Amino acid sequence: MTAGACGAGEPPAATPETSTAGAAGPEVDKVTFSGVTANAGNWAIQVGVEFGIFREHGLDVSMIYSQSSPNALAAMIGGSVQFTSTVYDAVVLAHQKDPRVIAVAEGYRSYPEYLVVPKEVRSFEDLRGATCGAQNPEGIGDALYLSKMMEHGGKLKVGADFKLTNVNLNAGPALAALQSGQIKCIAVLPPTSTLLERQGYKILYDLQQVPEYQDLSFFGIIALKNWVAEHPNATRAFLKGYLASIAFLYDPANKDRVIDLLAKNAQVEPDVAEASYTWVTSGAYPRDGVIADEVIPRTISLMKSGGSLDASVPSDIAGLIENSHVKAAFDELPDSVKNGPGPKGLLPEGQTAA
Repeated sequence: MTAGACGAGEPPAATPETSTAGAAGPEVDKVTFSGVTANAGNWAIQVGVEFGIFREHGLDVSMIYSQSSPNALAAMIGGSVQFTSTVYDAVVLAHQKDPRVIAVAEGYRSYPEYLVVPKEVRSFEDLRGATCGAQNPEGIGDALYLSKMMEHGGKLKVGADFKLTNVNLNAGPALAALQSGQIKCIAVLPPTSTLLERQGYKILYDLQQVPEYQDLSFFGIIALKNWVAEHPNATRAFLKGYLASIAFLYDPANKDRVIDLLAKNAQVEPDVAEASYTWVTSGAYPRDGVIADEVIPRTISLMKSGGSLDASVPSDIAGLIENSHVKAAFDELPDSVKNGPGPKGLLPEGQTAA
């Protein structure tokens, strides 16, 4: 399923002043972005595509969904997409295999992931011996987050105390997997978590209760280093459109329109999608777009503890984050976008850009 066509709707209220990327314009006129599923994480990209914000910055962007971070990265490495939003642990693994994989902008500065279970599950002990669902392979993405919540909340370890099976995290398939008894727990994002609650399931745990994930960024905007080097204007145009789309998302005047869009793309009712608006009011979308220097070291530490990285891997990876493009894009945006209505959305005090 793709997001709505570019140019639909009226000109965005949050972006009255726009310009193309660079005097010569972008080197290409169209790129494809891959999300994982239609959720609140890639909401800004959905907004930019639907309301023509990317086009106002000189680039036509289409959007697809790849169903997992490894799939999205594989599509990018294979050349069928140029940008993706994937969790940082998957990016670390991809960069080890292909150093061209880099993070060029921040995605979301929080981890709003929830462990959802049937209402009869009263404690973690009721999940001992259970099968839980995850979309990513063990040790990365939602599989890692689920394992960390099970371990921190109930001292249950994957393999020994419960097992994982592959499950689609889109709202309908996730609900079907729980209803059929195929799985007894799943780690999901809004709006899927809200839909499951409305169907009688409950949230047993929140990833923010796990200390290692507090104040840590969820995912980044990823590209190939060589593609970015060969297409600097297109890269800047994409990032300007992305940041302008965050500004549009933040503007309270656009609330109903963006909720209706998420509901359409995630195939849920608007009142279910509206629960995801806390992602907006919390201000964790990066209006400035920069990635903090602590993100990769903290992610590597978590991956080592989860078993997806060997202890001998260095605590940081030089060259994995490249903030220069998004800094340039932010500088070129008008004040009406940088300082528009809604949350400030800047790098939190005490954190330093990588």
